[in-house]
Amino acid sequence: MTLRDAAAYLKCHYRTLFKLVRSGKVPAFRVGAGWRCSRLDIDLWIAQQSASLAEETPSKPERRGRRKK
Repeated sequence: MTLRDAAAYLKCHYRTLFKLVRSGKVPAFRVGAGWRCSRLDIDLWIAQQSASLAEETPSKPERRGRRKK
């Protein structure tokens, strides 16, 4: 799919996706002067981003006892 198609699929602006692709953060490849993305690669990238966020987010400490007034 083109970057415009991928941006619509990700519900983000084309320029945002273009910057992410140029920086190597989103998987894409060049075809002539344009960029293309594989839907499967985009779905895998989303899953990896979700997994890395889950690992980075510290869990909330358990609250024990009563709060002091």
